[in-house]
Amino acid sequence: MKTIQVYKEEIDLEVILLQIVRYEHQAQAESKGLELNSNIESQNNSLYSDEYMVTQLLNNLLSNSIKYTKVGKIDITLSKSSQDRPRIVIEDTGIGMSKEFIEELFKPFKREDQVYTKKYEGTGLGMALVKSYCELIGAKLNVKSELDKGTIFTIDF
Repeated sequence: MKTIQVYKEEIDLEVILLQIVRYEHQAQAESKGLELNSNIESQNNSLYSDEYMVTQLLNNLLSNSIKYTKVGKIDITLSKSSQDRPRIVIEDTGIGMSKEFIEELFKPFKREDQVYTKKYEGTGLGMALVKSYCELIGAKLNVKSELDKGTIFTIDF
């Protein structure tokens, strides 16, 4: 069995983020009446990483934010961490998650009881992939959430 290969190259995180928002998720957010805001707070957002994995993890996180947000907004902010490394924060006003479920969030095929309906499609693999991509590229992922208040994902590259 082959394992996935990481192909690191210099990428511009700002360009990737804006393309993902504009071409992959803007129409979906607008069709639900959601605000999708991109905030670029830092200069020189180049990163030595695997472009495919970065793109996939951001797509999965944004897709989930849109899927689980009924009203309100999703803010995506690109800034720098205290170590002067790129940081992306995705904050939504969605349905949120219980503290108990956050511990299970990154396990394959796990979905919280409140969303395990046909209303929210999916297999429960997206977040397991996000975690795996972060581990493979050496990014640190943090999640904060509260039921009925929303979720904040922070990725430190």
